[in-house]
Amino acid sequence: MAARYIGLAYQFGLGVESTLEEAIFWLHHASTLGDTKASRYLGYIYLDSGLRPDGEQVASKYFERAASSGDVFASLELARMRYNEDNIDEAVKYYNYAASRGVADAQFELAILLIDVFDKNAEALDLLQAAAEEGHTDSLLFSGAMALAGMFNGVARNDGFRRIELAAELGSIDAQVLLGNLYLEGIMIERNVVEAMDWFHLAHAAGDLRASVHLAILYESLDSRERVIELLSGSPDEGDPDIFLQAADFLITSGHAGEYKDLILDYFNKAHLNGSSSSGFSAAQFIIQHYDDYEEAIDWLVKSSQRDHSGAKFLLGTLCAEVEVKKCEYLDSFELIYKSATMGNADAQLSLGLMYAEGDSVISDEKIAASWFKESAEQGNVVAMHNLGVLYLSGRGVNEDLTLAERWFEKAVTKGYQESEEMLDLISSLLRP
Repeated sequence: MAARYIGLAYQFGLGVESTLEEAIFWLHHASTLGDTKASRYLGYIYLDSGLRPDGEQVASKYFERAASSGDVFASLELARMRYNEDNIDEAVKYYNYAASRGVADAQFELAILLIDVFDKNAEALDLLQAAAEEGHTDSLLFSGAMALAGMFNGVARNDGFRRIELAAELGSIDAQVLLGNLYLEGIMIERNVVEAMDWFHLAHAAGDLRASVHLAILYESLDSRERVIELLSGSPDEGDPDIFLQAADFLITSGHAGEYKDLILDYFNKAHLNGSSSSGFSAAQFIIQHYDDYEEAIDWLVKSSQRDHSGAKFLLGTLCAEVEVKKCEYLDSFELIYKSATMGNADAQLSLGLMYAEGDSVISDEKIAASWFKESAEQGNVVAMHNLGVLYLSGRGVNEDLTLAERWFEKAVTKGYQESEEMLDLISSLLRP
């Protein structure tokens, strides 16, 4: 046991300089002497530190050593690892061991597995009940939400609401946001905006951007733009990129986008830094629409294009073909549009069809043009539908076929494309003089 304490001291820098090498030495020594907790701590180190390329396998070995001696937390880690490896039977075995010994996280995670994989709601509910009785907030929240949705026969909807409320009172940020939404929308409770704002404020104080956005929307409706900026400024740098995009979208559509420009672009940048492929595309659209700044827009489009966002590639290729911006000197417009088209972007497919039909940047080839129009039309692009109809009508690039021409013109007309109506009249006179 003394060796374990020395190892932990080196791991966390308690009275000595923190060094994992020394920590591993002492913890390994303790593990070989049969110290179960030392084995588990070694598993954590190898799992999380990235010290070795085979870190997960080494961690698994130490967790297995600890679990074989009855360590329930090592069993929980093994259950998670086996689940991630799609070894469900082994995962259930280790989860069952930890859950049967009262580990609330194991009870909760096993319950989710039983619902998702085996559709065993009744067994899952028993596990959630056990964890909830220990104050496990995720279990309270999940079982409450399921009951509220009428998916747990053993729990009344009113009890579901109370579970969510209890999880929120115990500090669950997810529960606080959900409870705020329930009060805001008047679901299972009388609508109460003040109560909703109280719960959103609690979650906002803990750094939750979802709550901040909800509060900002409410304050914007009260025309309190200074409060909106205060709420949404200084958000954490890391988080769900979709929430950052939601915040940016709210500010853009608020009617006061000009006042929020720096904040909007900050959210787009945070979304990008957290892995969003679309944030640069959305930022560029915002900049073009509100500021006509093509140079800045292209900077943003390059970011999304590098992450293979098809819309960004298409817009970047289109802009570089139309405007003179220095960065475009190093970009190939046709290549960008072509890549976007091959990725399935209907607008790029239409554009490529037009380029081949008109010999713009490529050798004119109406057969290739027809194939790209067809790709785009089949995705619902109305202009491509009309153009494809014209080719079938004239027999250019395809065999002349008035029936197919009529079919594509009719599809375009149903989508409100008026030019196709005139072509239908022409075909009618040819087919039924």
